[in-house]
Amino acid sequence: MEKTDLSSINHIVWDWNGTILDDAHLCEELTNIQLENLGLKPVGSETHQMVFQHPVEEYYRRLGAVLTPEEFCKLSEDFHAAYGRRRQEAGLRAGVRHFIERLSEKGITHSVLSAYREEDLVELIEECEMTRHFRAIVGLPNCHARSKVERGAEWLRQEKLDPNRVILIGDTDHDFHAATKMGIRCVLIPSGYQHWNILRRCGCPIFESFTAFEQSIFS
Repeated sequence: MEKTDLSSINHIVWDWNGTILDDAHLCEELTNIQLENLGLKPVGSETHQMVFQHPVEEYYRRLGAVLTPEEFCKLSEDFHAAYGRRRQEAGLRAGVRHFIERLSEKGITHSVLSAYREEDLVELIEECEMTRHFRAIVGLPNCHARSKVERGAEWLRQEKLDPNRVILIGDTDHDFHAATKMGIRCVLIPSGYQHWNILRRCGCPIFESFTAFEQSIFS
């Protein structure tokens, strides 16, 4: 196995949904319910994974939903409400808590950067008993899940972190684009939100699980 060298890294920016929280299956189910409510046919996992993208509004267009900006805002609010009612169905991904704790023992600090509404993100991370691991929790001001790219770049400048000593761990090409904008390296660990073939185009390291990533660092 190829060795991953994190000796120069002192901070990790984490995506939340999909990367830490194993919720791709829940979001797929809720999206299919919304498609049916719009008079469209639900689609299978592979289709979701091939068309998923940010901004999420474009994702819905690719699924066949033609919406005005006002209709999409309402759709986003409905999705967010439905997700909030069922979010406890999603647990942490296998091995992620142990992985974060092991990295922390090496002196690496952590933060979360998400396209989720920040107020609810803070609450959800607290519910998962993960708050103590993060020096910052950075989300968006609303539930429209448009893009965290600019938000991430702004936050990194504010924190005055050295980009050469920071990496982003995510599960979609949106995470890769955010890392690129921030001027930091990216590692992807697929979650079911996006197809492997799409992630491979990013050209960054990809690991099938946190166990595999951990072994590449510590073995």
